[in-house]
Amino acid sequence: MQHYRAIRLWRTVNIIVCWIHAIKLFLFTLSRKRNQHHFSTLIK
Repeated sequence: MQHYRAIRLWRTVNIIVCWIHAIKLFLFTLSRKRNQHHFSTLIK
């Protein structure tokens, strides 16, 4: 029973970590696109 619970917890943690990585990557690309846009307008 304890083993099953540990596996379930590990799976949940893995899912949460995957989601956090996906969100971080999404926000990073979004901010980078915005920054590139700002820099291009500043240079011009």
